[in-house]
This record gives sequence, C-alpha cells and structure tokens, in this order.
Amino acid sequence: SVTVHPRESALPNSVRFNFGDKIALVGYDFDRRIGTPGETLRLTLYWEALSPMEKSYTVFAHVLGEGTQMWAIGDGVPINGLAPTFTWQPGQVVEDPHDLTIGETTPPGVYDVEVGLYLPKTGERLRLLADDGFPLDTRVFLSKIRVSP
Repeated sequence: SVTVHPRESALPNSVRFNFGDKIALVGYDFDRRIGTPGETLRLTLYWEALSPMEKSYTVFAHVLGEGTQMWAIGDGVPINGLAPTFTWQPGQVVEDPHDLTIGETTPPGVYDVEVGLYLPKTGERLRLLADDGFPLDTRVFLSKIRVSP
C-alpha cells in the first residue's frame, strides 16, 4: 500500500518548474480535459517571478500531436497582454489564462499539452533548469487531454 500526499499549496496542480532562474511555473488548471474539434479548453497557468526581468517573455501553450503537429495554440503575453513579465516583482504569483481552441480537423485521440516562455523578437526560449541548475529542455509537458469525435 502506498499513500500519496499532495503538495501543500493553495494553487491547483502544484508544481515547481524553474525557467532560467527568472520564472517558475508553480501550478496549473484546466477547465476540463476532454473536448471536441472546434471547442476551446481554458488552461490557467500560475507563474512566480524569481528575479527582476528587463524583457517581456511570451508564454506558449500548445496541444501537440505526433511529431511537431500543433492542434491548438495559446501563445500570448501573460493575462492577455495585461501583465508583461518585465512588470513582475520577485515573489509575485501571476494567474495567467490561455484559451486552447482545438483545431476543426483534429482527429480523436490523446494529446500532450506543452508550455514554456520565449522572446517574440528572437524566438529564444527560457531553459528549464534542474534543481542543481543543469539546463534541461525549453518546455514542460503538463498533462494530456482527450479529443473526442
């Protein structure tokens, strides 16, 4: 028998993903995890500022199929452009909603949801860092969603 204890947090789906020692993803929530082509799922990300920032990063949120096929894209400046990252103060937590509209031609199946941050002018992404500071990927896979016919 194994007992699994949730992380103590007021945030849904509490996580801790460090992006470049600048921003941490500390939680996320979906309004639902099942949709049909053309429907919109709401993904809410909870970001914590780790250090002062001079640049405005754009958040990307994608529903991915096989390879690099994207079936929904929810990129944007946090809080629909109202909270650029250069305005964040260290320790501040930002509740950031993203709408993911499933493409009309998306076949039924189970899909990954990836998120991360990038600079829009250069496309440079913030690197995900391990606890020891070792650079990992430039994105994190949050959860899977199901697309029904």
